[in-house]
Amino acid sequence: NSTCQIIYVSKVDKDNNTIVDIKENDKYIFQIEGTLTINEDELNHADAMEITKESKIDINAISDSHFLFI
Repeated sequence: NSTCQIIYVSKVDKDNNTIVDIKENDKYIFQIEGTLTINEDELNHADAMEITKESKIDINAISDSHFLFI
């Protein structure tokens, strides 16, 4: 069996935020650059987070940020 994952590369400018609807369980965010908060949890350069039970996440840029959403 093989599975296909869609990977998004995203940029959020400092002091901006966005709310993302999560349609499937078990998503991941990998912080490439900058600092974000995800539902009040802080991610810095090279941090990662698994999203398991959320239907929405609030992404807030503390600094200019690039991240992968998998």
